[in-house]
Amino acid sequence: MAETKASRFAFFQLVLWDWYSLGAFFTSLAIVLFFIATGGMTLACACASEPISDNIRQQSEMTDVVEVVLPGQGMQRLHGVIVDITGEGLILQLADNSTRRIPCDQLVRFETKYSRSYSESQRVLTEGRVGEAIQLLVQARAEDSRLWVRRGITAQIVRLLHAREQYAEAASEFLTADFAFDCRSPFWCCIPLVWFPEMNLSRSIQEANSWLNSNDSVRQLLGASFLLDGPRQVQAVSVLEKLRLSPDRVIALLAAAQLWRREVRTAQKTTIAEWEKAIEGLPRELRAGPCYVIATAWQAQGDTEKALLAYLRPPILWPESRRVAARCLWEAASLATREEQRQENEETALQRRARALYRELATRYPESPWAGQVPKTN
Repeated sequence: MAETKASRFAFFQLVLWDWYSLGAFFTSLAIVLFFIATGGMTLACACASEPISDNIRQQSEMTDVVEVVLPGQGMQRLHGVIVDITGEGLILQLADNSTRRIPCDQLVRFETKYSRSYSESQRVLTEGRVGEAIQLLVQARAEDSRLWVRRGITAQIVRLLHAREQYAEAASEFLTADFAFDCRSPFWCCIPLVWFPEMNLSRSIQEANSWLNSNDSVRQLLGASFLLDGPRQVQAVSVLEKLRLSPDRVIALLAAAQLWRREVRTAQKTTIAEWEKAIEGLPRELRAGPCYVIATAWQAQGDTEKALLAYLRPPILWPESRRVAARCLWEAASLATREEQRQENEETALQRRARALYRELATRYPESPWAGQVPKTN
């Protein structure tokens, strides 16, 4: 089952309840996070397949239902057959056989029919069985003849491989997809970039070297991301410096955000604030990694409130970015634990907050290495 607004809001409520007792220091953080969570989650559901309602389905004999927001007209439900979804938008065939193109930024959500294999993959994923989910998704992709559905399944496979630290496999799946070189595609957001030092990149080094030397900006971005913490750091930085000047705004912003990884310990508060403004230019689904980098920079500055706010955005707003979301929960829980040790008079409330974060990490992202490090008392 896909991540839902209700489940994310329930997690937020749990965290908010614990934070409320901490007084003004964290209450302001919780209030801001509330507006982010309630305002942002609808947008985070864009291009996700969630049941709309049975009675809406019965209004039409057509296969698919699409919800869109049109300028000056508000929300509309359209019935038809989804022909394709690309960077140019969603193409819907209507009952009269005419077609309508809907820009991606107007798409709220859609409902379509999936195979039994796909439904089973979502079920086992909710149980934390990521390996089984990947196998079922591969099967579901082979069973479905609709290209746009296969793109969506591929994007989910990439995210799950990325979540398991299978960077070589994730990159291979991504680069062989037909959307890999269309940054406007809603499926492109699954690009498996590295956002913090990883131990299991050795299998990808040779390929990353070749990507770094390619003439394609997407391959260069991936290669530089993989090599930024290794012996070829100088070459990776050089490539990223060039990419940050790319005419493609998404490539340029992601390249800049990758370079921030080297500055998190030294960046001043004014610089970090500029980073926060910069990522507003990215599609929301691409902000999880940069948000993690910003959180670590605030933490290095000793600003616990801003660090926690930034750490909690990915697991609440972009939980489909599983590896980054899991790392953020781990960092937030660890930071809360250290804050507990510093503020002895607020031990009970801080302990509850840390336990809630650890529990969320272990329950929602069991495939992550940090889930195995959760203290046994949590």
